[in-house]
Amino acid sequence: MTITTTNIVQLDAGLKERFQKLFRAEKRNTIALAKEAFQIHGEHYHVAERKYDKDFEKWWTTQAMDRVFGTRTNWTKWHRAGEAIEKVHVRFGAYIGNLPPNRDALYEIAMLQADELRLCLENKYTRTSVTEPEADWKHPKEPQPVINPRATAGSIRSWRKKWREPSQPRTDKRTLPFITIRLHGSLYDFDKSGHPSGLIAAGQAVEINQRIIDFLKPLDVFVRADSKLEQLLAGYDKRRVTAENWAQKAALTAKRKIVSKSRGKS
Repeated sequence: MTITTTNIVQLDAGLKERFQKLFRAEKRNTIALAKEAFQIHGEHYHVAERKYDKDFEKWWTTQAMDRVFGTRTNWTKWHRAGEAIEKVHVRFGAYIGNLPPNRDALYEIAMLQADELRLCLENKYTRTSVTEPEADWKHPKEPQPVINPRATAGSIRSWRKKWREPSQPRTDKRTLPFITIRLHGSLYDFDKSGHPSGLIAAGQAVEINQRIIDFLKPLDVFVRADSKLEQLLAGYDKRRVTAENWAQKAALTAKRKIVSKSRGKS
C-alpha cells in the first residue's frame, strides 16, 4: 500500500498525547486518527514476518498504548480504516467525499478487493454466482452506492457476504457434486504473541479464491462454484481477536511480575 506522507512519525509520549486528543473528539477526527494509524502501521509493520518491529512494540508497551486503544484489535481496525481512506484516495479519488465518517464502516471497506471497492462506490450490484458474466449482474437503474456517507459496517459487510457467497437460485441446474477444494488449516494458527504463524495468510486466501473464480468464469454455463471465503475469514478474525487478547493478558501479567519483583527487592 502506498503511503502519501513521507515524514517519519516519532514513537514517543507526544504521539500518545496526540492519539488521546483525537479520541476525545472521535466523530470529528475519525479520518485524521485512521490516517495516522495507517501511516504508523506502514512504517513499522513487516509484511513478510507478519509482525511489528521492535521500536513499535517498545513504544506500545512503554507508553501503555493499550490504555489508549483498548486492544490490538481496535488498533487493527483503526489502521485498516486508514487503509480504506488511502485506497479510495489513490484509486478512486473522485469518490473520497462519499466515505462514511465511521471507523467500523471504513474497516469493512478496507476488506474489499479493488474491483469490489469500485462496484460499491458506483452502485449496489448483485449476482447469482461468483462466475456469472458481468452482463448478467443486476443493479438499480438509479445508482444506490453501497459506500455512501450514511453506510454502516453492517450494510457493507452484508453486501460483501452476498457478493462473495451468493445464494443458488432454485432454477439453477448446476447441482451435481463435482470437485472439492480445501484450504490449508494453518490459516487459523497464531503464535504466543498473537501474530499469524500459519503457512498461509488471510490475504493469500482471498487471492487464491479470486484466481480460482477467474479460472472458472469461462466454464460458468457448465459449473457452479460456491465460495466459503467469508466463512473462512470470519473464522480467522475470531481466532485473531482471541490470540491478540491472550497475548495482551500475558504481557500484562509479565509486566506485573516484573514490578512486583522490583518492589520486593527495594
